[in-house]
Amino acid sequence: MDLHALDVFREQHQIRQALLDGMPEPVDVFAIAVPDQLASLLEDVGQRFGVVGGLFDDEQIQSVLVFPNHEWLLPRGVRSGNRVSGCKARKFTPFVEAVQKVLIARDALVASDRGFRERRQGMHEVVVRAETPEDVRAIDVVNLSAFEGEAEARLVDAIRRSPAFIRDLSLVAEINGRIVGHLLLSPVTLQRPDGSEQTILALGPMSVVPSQSHRGIGSALIQAAVNRARDMRYRAIVVAGQPDYYRRFGFRPASEWGVTTNLPLPEDAITAMELVEGSLEGGGEARYPEVFRQIF
Repeated sequence: MDLHALDVFREQHQIRQALLDGMPEPVDVFAIAVPDQLASLLEDVGQRFGVVGGLFDDEQIQSVLVFPNHEWLLPRGVRSGNRVSGCKARKFTPFVEAVQKVLIARDALVASDRGFRERRQGMHEVVVRAETPEDVRAIDVVNLSAFEGEAEARLVDAIRRSPAFIRDLSLVAEINGRIVGHLLLSPVTLQRPDGSEQTILALGPMSVVPSQSHRGIGSALIQAAVNRARDMRYRAIVVAGQPDYYRRFGFRPASEWGVTTNLPLPEDAITAMELVEGSLEGGGEARYPEVFRQIF
């Protein structure tokens, strides 16, 4: 089996299943099983060669998925008019060369699914629930795909291993049973000016698989997190970073209450929400665990 034979320039958006040495046929999904070492490469190819349609890492089957003529799966920053049409095989050259280097041709898997387009075009419910031990690997994949570098994934892992971790406050978002988003709430201490202390929640990191952005996943996670925190009798939530985004959900500048943090961030980067009216009156410093400093 010769990977350089991968061919995506069929005029009718056909893909030659070269790995199986078979005849070309129209497909909605073409999947090539790859090892974890290619995860960063997949992200790179998806960013640089968006003209080929949607190219991303499917954690559940560890594969690259190529969707011909699916405009709605184009990577971020690629105009929707750049569909697969007369795409040259050379666009895949960096990917093909890297695959050859890790010697997976012998164990490669090709799969097609003509029904995929119909299943994915409809609106699907986003299900938010607490994480389970079986979700850990999928959550790592979501965080690694959503952020540059590994800091956020390492932060989530460190908090998970700490005494402060509360599993019911680590939320995942699913579509069709696949984890596509994650949000973590962690208890932090609000140190009052008079020396008293109050436990509130810190929201973050929150992550969504890039290929699933703009589908309401982040909104669903935040709304579920606020409801979960209120149900568990927490009195307030603080967020470090992305203030404009979180204001859409009712968070306000923390400075309105005189609330600061021990993180190296400007005052206007911190937002907060009272879950119980008056709970932040008098202000104070939200003291994040030291591990949070690795992402700021």
